[in-house]
Amino acid sequence: MRKTYLAPLACLLMLGCGKQPEADVAVSHPVAAQQQQEIAVVEVDDDKPSAKNPADMKKAAKQFLQEVQQEVEKNNGLLRRYKAEGLSPEIPAHGRRLATLNKEAEKNFGLPINGGLGYCTGVIIYAESIWQLSLGSNDTASLARSYKTAIHDCQSAINEL
Repeated sequence: MRKTYLAPLACLLMLGCGKQPEADVAVSHPVAAQQQQEIAVVEVDDDKPSAKNPADMKKAAKQFLQEVQQEVEKNNGLLRRYKAEGLSPEIPAHGRRLATLNKEAEKNFGLPINGGLGYCTGVIIYAESIWQLSLGSNDTASLARSYKTAIHDCQSAINEL
């Protein structure tokens, strides 16, 4: 693992393009030189998921997808209790669990914008969004459709391995 120093905009551009800039190129950028306080530190994992064994990645993605779907199934029961009894320790614990799954997905599969198994990260992003909106009693129908589409995209990416 190495650390790369990037200006915020350069960081977004490079992540979106899937490129890993060298630290000296990013730091020598004029914007970064002028705004030292806004430079982000990004840890770059040189062991990218694409470099791992496809069979292992397929197995990990299937397990991850099952785990997310199990967590989403818990949503309705937790929400019913939350609305009937108020806040309990299991409500924030469930939110933290979804956030942890999101971080694991980004680390293991990349971002949805990168395609492939990155679509599996999209599943947890939608699941976490549905959970957060449900706590506020907002309409989650469109997110639910996007969640189902993300599951389909993830399963398609798994099958392509």
